[in-house]
Amino acid sequence: MNYHIEKEYKILIDKNKFNEIVEKEDFDLIIQENHYYDLNTKNAALRIRNIDDLYILTIKIKEDNLTKEYEYKVSDNKIDDNINALLLKLNLNPNPKYLGSLLTSRYYKKLNKGELVIDLNRYLDFIDYEIEFELYNHLDDDITEFNNFLTKYKLNYTKNSKSKFKRFLERKNNG
Repeated sequence: MNYHIEKEYKILIDKNKFNEIVEKEDFDLIIQENHYYDLNTKNAALRIRNIDDLYILTIKIKEDNLTKEYEYKVSDNKIDDNINALLLKLNLNPNPKYLGSLLTSRYYKKLNKGELVIDLNRYLDFIDYEIEFELYNHLDDDITEFNNFLTKYKLNYTKNSKSKFKRFLERKNNG
């Protein structure tokens, strides 16, 4: 089964910084909705992302400090027999329970080493804002472009913020 290794850096920002960046920078915009499912494991996550009429199943599995990302086009945001068979091949629990969705307004642009995105996320009566930089090559550790962008807005990267899925789960479980 084909996968790619995800390597991204992310920080949370506040609404004012989000608005400042979006007003000053030239970004493309997409609206996407992530539908999350419970795989009953801490090492894997499953989402089905909807952008317009396109649905993409993504299974992320953490192994040895790397995140393997499997992606497949699917017909909707429902779990079916094909998805359950895939989960079994990956040694994951079939028939995952639906947890809910997260709606993202994603502002993005391509840089030399990776894609820069600024997200406004709405989930469970909550809104947060984040900046992500995903490297094109997971073997490349050069985040100079990301750091230069952050410095321009008096921000700095120290460590990754929690993933959208983890933030969603914490909010769902803790209110």
